[in-house]
Amino acid sequence: APAILMKAPISKEIMVSFVFGMILGCGVLALISLLDSRIVTPQDIQERFEEPVFGIVPYEKDVFERKGVHLLDNPDTSVAFSQDCKNLRSSILCSTNQVGEAVRVIAVTSCVPSEGKSTLSSNLAITFALTSAKTILIDADLRRGGLHQAFGLKNKTGVSNLVSDRLQLEDVIQKT
Repeated sequence: APAILMKAPISKEIMVSFVFGMILGCGVLALISLLDSRIVTPQDIQERFEEPVFGIVPYEKDVFERKGVHLLDNPDTSVAFSQDCKNLRSSILCSTNQVGEAVRVIAVTSCVPSEGKSTLSSNLAITFALTSAKTILIDADLRRGGLHQAFGLKNKTGVSNLVSDRLQLEDVIQKT
């Protein structure tokens, strides 16, 4: 009989500890969720910034994990990526800036290297050029710029030459 009396309080203590641990764990998870300031969805961007979201280009493994810049070709092997670039182009073409003029300058940027900025900006420039729009793609990465390689161009002149006043804009632009 004493063994039965000893078992009941121990199992009750375990049950109370379990319930308390679950409540404490859920509270910690809720606190972490409230303090999380990461941007994960397009809705997060719209809630925090006034700028509109023109489109979404989902991560596509065979496009973004390739070495170097993957340019759209005809017929394109990655149809989804190609369509996303064209949808983004259409959204930009149909939009206006704050004074009602067509958008003329687009910046593709990121804080982290190798996120696909060069691939996206190159292909967006290609889709604009396919509409016969005058398009200039500027590789402003002065440390590891590589767009010249993707387009088969020489890297003899560029933004640094333009900024240092050694060359004019017409001397720096390379046609593809």
